[in-house]
Amino acid sequence: MKKLTFIFTSLLVFFLVQNPILAEETDKSIIKYEKDGRVKPIPEANTLSEKDLNNVLEEIGVHNDVTSNLSKSEKENIAEKGGKAIDLQVESVKTYYTSFDGTRIEYTKKNLEKIKKQKVKDLKTYNKKTGKNLSITTIEPTVMPTDSNISTMALKDKVKIKGKLEFAQQVIYLGSTKTAYKYLINTNAAWNGKPWIQKTDAMGVAWDKGGVAKADTFQGTYYQSTEVADGKGGSKWIDETKSLGMTSPQAYGHGVKVNLGGGDFQNINMSREIRASKKLAGDPAYLVAKYHHTHRNIGGISIAIGIVSVDIESAAGDQTVIEYSYYYGNK
Repeated sequence: MKKLTFIFTSLLVFFLVQNPILAEETDKSIIKYEKDGRVKPIPEANTLSEKDLNNVLEEIGVHNDVTSNLSKSEKENIAEKGGKAIDLQVESVKTYYTSFDGTRIEYTKKNLEKIKKQKVKDLKTYNKKTGKNLSITTIEPTVMPTDSNISTMALKDKVKIKGKLEFAQQVIYLGSTKTAYKYLINTNAAWNGKPWIQKTDAMGVAWDKGGVAKADTFQGTYYQSTEVADGKGGSKWIDETKSLGMTSPQAYGHGVKVNLGGGDFQNINMSREIRASKKLAGDPAYLVAKYHHTHRNIGGISIAIGIVSVDIESAAGDQTVIEYSYYYGNK
């Protein structure tokens, strides 16, 4: 049951551009289409079964692996807006170890020893500032991130971090006004298996100045599910959902900070509508998404958003940065 398959790579970057065939069991009266082929908004999406919501999202173009990570309320939010997922190109994926002093070292085979030394240095800083006396006899340097991996190496003797992180970015075309295109910027991260390090993580996304956020459209949600004993020799799942506030809101980006819980599955989702002038039709559009998994934290974590930049400070940990592109006017 639930999302725990434990077969995912540590980080999966989905383009979300599929145009799958509508499942046969879908009630055809539920899903209607605009002339341009996008799915019409469903005003009362909260009345749909989860099965029907899944089919609506499939027709919008949301990847099945992402849909399986969303809570029912998150699915309802997308279904209520309708639209069609557009083609996103992944321009680059890079993973870094970031230290307390702002040093950022990219994970490459050449840099693994350098990262190891920096982690030892950061642990000494942490002990000095917190009065703790944590020690390291070994640091796990063996996992080499690739374009589809995020390293979550532990800063503790002989303990490996549990959990695998999925990350997905998508842009959904919502239609247009007389002068502007409307898009939904949707960002999702999911932990399949709770990570050993459970501190405050941060997720941010920024875009170029061609797209401007529409006021009061941000939605952020944290959802976790925990398997517990049912007292009958089996188990049951306890779910928890809470709203997330927007951190560092700007016209060109936003972020959230999440105190990871103890759930066996944890999901972070944020979305916001943007408008882009029709005069930009055919011009390239850019997105940068960043996820920061905190190892050690002194004095909180902050996010700063700029045009096509997301800066996360004040916490040592692993950081993945993904750059995307598409074209204004894509439908």
